[in-house]
Amino acid sequence: MNSIVDDMLTPHINRHTHKEGMMMKAISVSVVLLIILEGAIAQNDTFRFANYYGDNMVLQRAPASPAVWGFVPSCDPVTVNFNGKDMAATVVKGDKCKFVAKIPPTAATANGLTITATSGSSSISLKNVIFGDVWVCGGQSNMVFTIHQAFNATDEIAKADNYPDIRLFTVQHGQKLELRSEYGFEIGCTSGSNANWLPGNAKEVQGTDGIMVSFPSCPTGYTATAVRYSWMEDPCPYLKCAVYCDGLPSPPFVIQL
Repeated sequence: MNSIVDDMLTPHINRHTHKEGMMMKAISVSVVLLIILEGAIAQNDTFRFANYYGDNMVLQRAPASPAVWGFVPSCDPVTVNFNGKDMAATVVKGDKCKFVAKIPPTAATANGLTITATSGSSSISLKNVIFGDVWVCGGQSNMVFTIHQAFNATDEIAKADNYPDIRLFTVQHGQKLELRSEYGFEIGCTSGSNANWLPGNAKEVQGTDGIMVSFPSCPTGYTATAVRYSWMEDPCPYLKCAVYCDGLPSPPFVIQL
């Protein structure tokens, strides 16, 4: 990317880059940006654990008795097996049938264990589960700031090998995107020291909670170098942003291509 576009984008990359859940594909006549929230389609009719349980997770060590829960079709009975012992889960009836079981207090251990839930002929498992201290972090946009964006990223990443028992997890998203305007997305085209931003057109993708943005081809001699959202009007006018998530405006971002 040339220096002019670097000067325009670099001060904002760390604050607004949102690459998760985005897919870009260059084609001969345009560039298409497809934004889809992972896990947006509910699986309430499937026998499964709740979204924030998964393999390789950490549960709180003794004296706590951590709970595991999930969804079960038709409110059928569920048995949970942990450390060789079976226990009957409590099934809660409602619009969505749920099961919940308390895991016996377990001392801190880095040895992976398995938790298996069975209902009828179906079984689901959480594998390589360890017990220790669980830390829940919260905040705003800084919570998506990744280590590789830090000034001393190389050193910190190298040190990570010294802490193999620290595990991170990401909660599966379930929010819904709402498109209120087709405008707000732009593609950056550069040629030497010249840089132009061209508007794209957004539309909702039928059958999904996704948004597809189509961009025009860059002029002859120009190369597509970046895509940005809601950059010219940050913040956008009240209730007039292009994209909302659960009623809140999505933040601006810039993606270098």
